[in-house]
Amino acid sequence: MSSQAREALGLKKGRLEEDVQELEKRIYELESEYCGQAECTAFGTVTKGFEGFLTSKNAQVRNKGRTFRVDERVFSLSSATSQGTTEYQIQKEMEEAQQERRGRSGYVGVGGKGK
Repeated sequence: MSSQAREALGLKKGRLEEDVQELEKRIYELESEYCGQAECTAFGTVTKGFEGFLTSKNAQVRNKGRTFRVDERVFSLSSATSQGTTEYQIQKEMEEAQQERRGRSGYVGVGGKGK
């Protein structure tokens, strides 16, 4: 393969990687917008379902204060390089570290202090 062909392929690869990053960012933003809406978290989502929406006012009241969680980012989490995946990995690492601290001291109270 000639050096010109390699250079052209390298440039094309770079452009494609930029396109993927832009698409991942846009998907993340749209996902955030959709799942961040109060109606979405109170009544359900396309990915989680709308069980009890029409039949139960209790479900609506129970879910009214519900917030959007990182693990609900179905579309962002489908890519290993997306911002949603990075957030999810950080959250998991923090949870594991917290569990490890709990395991050593038996209990971690408010502010991370044990008994």
